[in-house]
Amino acid sequence: DAEWADEYRLLCAASEATGIDTALFTALVNDNSANGCFCSDDDLRQILKLLQRASPTSKSAVGELALAIGATGSAPAVPV
Repeated sequence: DAEWADEYRLLCAASEATGIDTALFTALVNDNSANGCFCSDDDLRQILKLLQRASPTSKSAVGELALAIGATGSAPAVPV
């Protein structure tokens, strides 16, 4: 929707990125500041489950999230 498109543009402009890669995603979900979008490991697991249900054959977004969470189930910390 339009609101998400605006937020996405602001996010990319703030990070000087043209999109959200694994490194930026990881930094955002580990950032407790107003600039971040902190998600707990449990939040990330729930998002992953929803993505898997919504698109079980699409491996790109689901795979990226699974990589960000890591084999241990914890999102790796990235300095911001």
